[in-house]
Amino acid sequence: MPSQLHTNATVLSNLLRPENTVKLLGPDLSSEALLMAVVGNDIPIQVILDVGALIVDLENDEVARRWLEMTPHSGKEAVIFLSKEDDILVMDRNGFVEPFLTSSFVANTDACLVFLDEAHTRGIDLNYLITTGPQRCLVRS
Repeated sequence: MPSQLHTNATVLSNLLRPENTVKLLGPDLSSEALLMAVVGNDIPIQVILDVGALIVDLENDEVARRWLEMTPHSGKEAVIFLSKEDDILVMDRNGFVEPFLTSSFVANTDACLVFLDEAHTRGIDLNYLITTGPQRCLVRS
């Protein structure tokens, strides 16, 4: 749509902001290796945008659970993700999943990681989901 043509440049501009980290990963990457790269990064990564559908062997709640298991207790207590039904959910370290908007994390998003699978990376407002401070994103080209 002509009214949306500017959005590709806007997304690229936002991703390339100096406070974001871009890390290129190898072509043969498993879901586990991707999560290990995220957790092992020198600068903490708080957001995964899986625009290339790299994680296909795990459901979104499984990604959330595994990411929390691998992440040290460094103030991050939950992962925000979307269900197949497009519901915004949050999973805490105990594995409890609830709607994000009625959770205690809605007022405490700085304690959350964010995972967006390929199907949910377009048309979603991350500012709505996460705090407004600098965020760390992992992307692959």
